[in-house]
Amino acid sequence: RRYTGQLASMDDSAIVLDCGSHCCRIGFGGEDAPCAVVRTQHAAKTIGIRPGVLSPGNVQTCEDLWEYLFREQLRVSSRDYSVLVTEPACRPRQDRESWSEVWFEHFSVPALHMVSQPLLALYASGKTSGLVLYSGQHYTDILPVCEGYTLPAGEQRAPIGGSTVTDYLGSLIRRHRGPVRLTSEHVRNLKEDICYVAKDHQKESDHPSRGVTQEYKLPDGRKLDVGNERFIAPELLFKPLIAGKDCDGLTELLMSSVKRADIDARRCLYSNIVVAGGNTSFSGFDERLLFELKDQVPRSVKIRISCESNRGLAAWIGGSILTSLGPSWQHFWITKDMYEEYGPSVIHRKSF
Repeated sequence: RRYTGQLASMDDSAIVLDCGSHCCRIGFGGEDAPCAVVRTQHAAKTIGIRPGVLSPGNVQTCEDLWEYLFREQLRVSSRDYSVLVTEPACRPRQDRESWSEVWFEHFSVPALHMVSQPLLALYASGKTSGLVLYSGQHYTDILPVCEGYTLPAGEQRAPIGGSTVTDYLGSLIRRHRGPVRLTSEHVRNLKEDICYVAKDHQKESDHPSRGVTQEYKLPDGRKLDVGNERFIAPELLFKPLIAGKDCDGLTELLMSSVKRADIDARRCLYSNIVVAGGNTSFSGFDERLLFELKDQVPRSVKIRISCESNRGLAAWIGGSILTSLGPSWQHFWITKDMYEEYGPSVIHRKSF
């Protein structure tokens, strides 16, 4: 798999790296799944990065994390591979240039490309046009795309994500169950195991489903009864104000994004909604989203929601597909020669 001068050819696979605030995924393009998936904070702790320091804007910590992933997880040299790196939507230009400088100067990659996570999630679904809802650890992004190109006017971002739901769930449990000794890891695992999104929150609150209260066993053997907190916590994704977040909910964000697109593109966007990101994996999430959209969109407009079975891998899978396209994809790479001639700003020349 060593680099031989033909970028992302049938004989040479590129490396796809998708680093989120919750998990990092790294592997070879053209494969069905990454070679390694590691918790970002666990990896950061292993290499001595303090909690809260790791962020896309902190170039040094990102560099340390990437080096760990290549050395300890993939065990290959970055000099031998073209690298596709995923990035958050709405990324500042300066951050992109700083990252490109690290990849070419420190890692000496022969070629590089950066693509936003929502756009790659769209490609993973087999589409080139659609409306992507991508909800990760700290943010939720809405990205409208037509024929493979993003529509910047319709991009939306809200400061709600998996960590927001985890924090709110922890506060609800302590408020309703008294002073319970819980770590953020305990609360996150509980959230992922038993929380769900109610199709009709008010109805569920007034008449809870049978069995809504569940006994949850913590790793140390303690048992905790969890009731309506199971569906109240994820409700903040649709009604952020219940958790004190002054921003629109997911349905409003989607509607606002579509309204900013050309009128001729709106039907296409509604009929190609792609849901991705680990924070959308709650049971009942898709049904609730469809229920609310149908209540606001004319009946003549068809609404279709699609998603990958493993939503947390959607961006990585999209990158894997992209790098396996062979000659049709090669001209999108930023090569080391281009970087040396034009500098870090060259990374903006070949963006979708």
